[in-house]
Amino acid sequence: MDEKIEDGGTVKRIIDLLHNSRRRQKANVEQLCAGICTKSMLGKVENGQRTINRNYLNRLLARLGIDQKKYEKYLYYNDYDEWKAKNDIINAIEDGELQKAEKLVSKYELEYAGAGKIELQFCLFMKIQILQHKENAVDSKEVENLYREAMLLTVPGAYEEETSKLLLSTDELNLVLECRNRELDSEDVYEIYDIYKGFIDYINNSRFDINGKAKIYPKVVVYMYNHIAAHIDRIGDDEKSRIYKKLLGFCQHAIDILRSNNRAYYLCELYQAYIEVLAYVSEHDGDAKYIETMKQTREILQTYIELCERYGVPYLMIDCCYLYREDDVYCINDVMRQRRKMLGMTMTDLCNNICSTRTLRRFERRESNAIEGIVDELFWRLGMSAEYVNMRIVTDSQEAADLHEKCRRAINAKDLELASEILENLECILPKCRVNDQAIMELKCLIDWYKGNMSYEQHINELKEVMRHTIDIDSISISGKNMLLSWLEISCINNIAMCLKKMNKYEEALDYMRVLIEYFKQFEEQGIERAFIGLYEMVISFYGSLIGSMEMYKESNCIFDKLNKLLLKLKRTNIIHFNVYNIAWNNQEICDNKEEYYSEIKKCINLCQLTKNKFYEANYLERLK
Repeated sequence: MDEKIEDGGTVKRIIDLLHNSRRRQKANVEQLCAGICTKSMLGKVENGQRTINRNYLNRLLARLGIDQKKYEKYLYYNDYDEWKAKNDIINAIEDGELQKAEKLVSKYELEYAGAGKIELQFCLFMKIQILQHKENAVDSKEVENLYREAMLLTVPGAYEEETSKLLLSTDELNLVLECRNRELDSEDVYEIYDIYKGFIDYINNSRFDINGKAKIYPKVVVYMYNHIAAHIDRIGDDEKSRIYKKLLGFCQHAIDILRSNNRAYYLCELYQAYIEVLAYVSEHDGDAKYIETMKQTREILQTYIELCERYGVPYLMIDCCYLYREDDVYCINDVMRQRRKMLGMTMTDLCNNICSTRTLRRFERRESNAIEGIVDELFWRLGMSAEYVNMRIVTDSQEAADLHEKCRRAINAKDLELASEILENLECILPKCRVNDQAIMELKCLIDWYKGNMSYEQHINELKEVMRHTIDIDSISISGKNMLLSWLEISCINNIAMCLKKMNKYEEALDYMRVLIEYFKQFEEQGIERAFIGLYEMVISFYGSLIGSMEMYKESNCIFDKLNKLLLKLKRTNIIHFNVYNIAWNNQEICDNKEEYYSEIKKCINLCQLTKNKFYEANYLERLK
C-alpha cells in the first residue's frame, strides 16, 4: 500500500478547508463569526491553538456554502450519541410520531441544549416542526415567537442589518425567512415583491451550491407567490402582468434547481404556483406557447401527487426537518471494531507498534476515546483515510471537492467527455495518497466502462483492483455486524454485481449483493438507514431489480414499494422512475396487462422529466414503441 500523506489526518484538514475557503472567498470575518464565536476564537481554531464544538464548526462551514452532505463524518461516541439523538427526533417528526418526538426533544434539551446556542436552536426549531404537524398551529403566536427566539440565537443582527449584509447558512436564512413572512402584514404588492426579491438575490449571490439552493430557493418563491397572490387584485392589469412575468421566471428557476438536484422540497406548491402564473400570462398575452408547457407541467405534477397518494405520503410540505438532517455519520469507536473484525485482524495485529491492546479494547467498548494521533495510525492500518471529515478524497481544497462532485455528476449523466476533462484537472491538484489514488482509479474505470472500452469481465477485474487499495473483497470476512465498508468500496461491489447481472450470472451477482444487504441491515436495525440514503437507495434499488430478474417478482415489488415510500418521504426523486418501472415490469410478468404496463411507463417518462434524466427518458420512449 502507498504511504499515507504526512500533513493530514483528524480534524486538521477540515479546519484548513474552513481557513482556505474563507480566504479564497474573502469572507468578512466579523460576518462569519457573528452569533457563533469571536474573531479571536476563530483565529485560534484555525491556528490549531484550540478546539471547537463540531456543531459550531458545521455552522461556520455552512455559512461559507460548504454543505455537510458532501462529506462523511467520523465522530467519537459522545458526539455520535448527540447526532443520533437529533437524528431520532427528525425521523420521529417525519414519520408523524409526534408524542415520541416531543419526548425525544425534551430529553435532548435536557442533555444537550445547555451546551450552546446551536443545540438550543435545534430544539426550538424541532418544537416548531411538531407544532406545525398539529391542527391550526401553523400561524399561531407561539410558532412566531419560537421562530424569533431561534433566529436571534445565532443571527442577532437580523433586525438591525439588511439580510444582504449577513453571512448565513441555509437553516439560518430559513429562520429569517419565516420571521419576515409572519411579520409581513403589508398589502402593498410592490413592498411584498421587494422583500422576497431580496431573499432571491441573496440566494443567487450567495456561496450556496446547487444543494444549498434547492433547500431554500423554492420555498422563498412559494412564499413570495402566496403573499403576492393574496393582494394582486389591488393593482392594475398591466402591472399585474409585469409582476406575474417576474414570478414566472422565479418559478422556472426554482423548478430547474429542484430538477438539477433531484429534490422535491415544496415541489407541489411550486408547480401549482407555476401553473397559475402560466395560465394568467397565457390568457393576458394571448401567447399559445404556454399552453403546452402548462399541459406538461400538470402531467408531471399529477404523476408525482398520484405516487405520493399511492404510498400514503403527504405531497405538500408539512415540516422542514430536511434542513437539519445530517447524513453519512459514523462512530469512530464502532468503525474501528467492525473494520478490524471484517478484515480478520486481531487486536494485537492492529495495535502492533501503535498502542496497547488494552487501549484498543477500552476504545472499542466506548470506555474511552483514544488520542487522535493513535486513531489516525489505526485507521491507516485498517485501509481507511485518517480524515474525521471525509469528502471521499483527501483534500483541504473546496475546488477539488467541487471537481470531484462534478465529475461524478457528469459520469451519472453519461457526459463522458466532460467527466474526462474534469478528472484530468482534479488529478492535477489532488495530493498523492492511497485514498486519492483509489478515487481517481475508480473514476477512470467508470469512464472507460461507459465509453465501451472494456468487457464485463475486464470491468469486474478493474473494480476489484480499485478495491485492493484498501480491501480484497474475495478474501475478507463478511458476517453480521462485523462489517464496515467505505462509500467507494460499496459502489465498486454494487457495480460488480451489475456487471454480473448483465452477463446473466444472477447467482454470482446475488452473492455480492448479499454482502451489501447484510451491511445495510445493521443500519436498518438501528433505524438510521436514512442517514446513509445516497448509498442505501443505490444498493436497495439494484437489489430489487436483480431479484425481479430472478423471477422473485413479489419480493422485488415489496423492496421497491418500501424504498419508494422512504424516498418520497425524504423528497428524493433521483431513482423513483427506475423503481416504478421495475414494479411495472414485475407486474407485467405476473399478469401480462399491457395497458397498465404502458400507463406506468408514461409515468416514468414524467418522472424522468422531473429529474432531467434524458438517458432513461429516451429508454422509456423506446419501450412505448
